Amino acid sequence: MDSEASCTGNNIVFIVGCPRSGTSWLQSMIAANPKIKTGPETHLFSNYISPQLNSWRSEIKLMGSPQGTNGLASYFEEGEFLSALREYLANLLKPMTQDLKPGELFVEKTPGHATALSDITLLLPESKIIHLIRDARDVVASLLQANKTWAKGRFTGDARIASSLWVKHVTKARRASKHLGSNQYLELKYEDLWNQPTKYLGEAWRFLGIDGSENEVANAIEANRASTLRESGGYRYPTRGEHARMRGGTIQSPPGFIRRAEPGGWRQDLTWVQKIQVWRTARVTMEEIGYPWKLPW
Repeated sequence: MDSEASCTGNNIVFIVGCPRSGTSWLQSMIAANPKIKTGPETHLFSNYISPQLNSWRSEIKLMGSPQGTNGLASYFEEGEFLSALREYLANLLKPMTQDLKPGELFVEKTPGHATALSDITLLLPESKIIHLIRDARDVVASLLQANKTWAKGRFTGDARIASSLWVKHVTKARRASKHLGSNQYLELKYEDLWNQPTKYLGEAWRFLGIDGSENEVANAIEANRASTLRESGGYRYPTRGEHARMRGGTIQSPPGFIRRAEPGGWRQDLTWVQKIQVWRTARVTMEEIGYPWKLPW
């Protein structure tokens, strides 16, 4: 169908990474370019598309067994099912992409999409992915602190579980990236972006095919310094739909969302026990991606 055929993802960018890796910061800096539009997290694949794909795959695996007698696989061949899912996806993307002008992009940031890159690129083969990786120790420290404050109960208070979450997001995204070209997947490190923001924000814009002057890059960086964002009340995104009807047309990050932004804060934030827990859980993956940590002190 026309809507399905036109929905290749060629005007969509997904920013992914483990929660509390700085993906909101990167999103905001990238979206400072006038050719970029953005909005709140959609959870489009993690909550809506991937569960349907996983249900389909489970049905296919059960074919030939007594349990494999029900489900949509009794009515659709795989190509037909994927075609229907693409049309559904195209309709869900309309509020984000229908107003884009030629040359403009929509940047979607949902950290959990780091575990759904294969599904994203299956259904949106021309979309682009930017994966932001942050030191596991700082991510764990931020997750634990968020769980005590603005996100109480949403995250975990256990350093081992938080470390496993980081490993899961990083490894799944990097595994999926092996099947993607350099024109579709860009990996950035939070620490590089923090230390050399001009270089790496410029790299991100170039990856997206977006031109940015030195002044535009400098203004984007200045407007998104942690101190500036705290003073202005944090990140704000326009909304529509039920959120706009029930809660107004803007969503804003909660107080305390922007915390200790400088790399290395984990040294003060984590207890000795928590450092050992992170070391035991994440050190192998950390070593693989350039965060060597021989001993937890």
